[in-house]
Amino acid sequence: GLRFNMHYLNTSAAEIRAKVKLTILAAPAGTVQHKAGFLFMNNVGINVAPRSKGTATKTCAIPPNIQIMDLVSHMHMHATRIVAKTASGRLVYEGTEWDHPTPSIFTPPLALGTDTQVTWTCSYDNQGDTPLSFGESAATNEMCILGGTFFPAPERSFACLL
Repeated sequence: GLRFNMHYLNTSAAEIRAKVKLTILAAPAGTVQHKAGFLFMNNVGINVAPRSKGTATKTCAIPPNIQIMDLVSHMHMHATRIVAKTASGRLVYEGTEWDHPTPSIFTPPLALGTDTQVTWTCSYDNQGDTPLSFGESAATNEMCILGGTFFPAPERSFACLL
């Protein structure tokens, strides 16, 4: 299976039309050396009081002896920063953009060995009158997600959800 998820925040009253194009090419038979998978690390424990700044931190043990090809964040409009490090303190991702996050591309891939406990922290600035919590709305909720591609992957994906 394949899931391709795109969503947009229309900050105006005018209708917008979005267009997404995806091109997938199959590798010639016998050329794949390693199966890749998707890392999905999600922190739903977000709670920032009205008119205040706050953070949400989570730690996840990802599979050992993998190589990460890329990582990218997903946050909403109140987010100001995300930082992710391994247990040994190795910085694996840092970003400040909620709407156009810059992925970290690792060339060569980032080999983690057994240093596979990843802790990521998202920082928020809640200037509104209601608390911020995890949710779908980029305007009224927040997210703190780190995702990426890795190999070798015995399973198609690895998720750290709660």
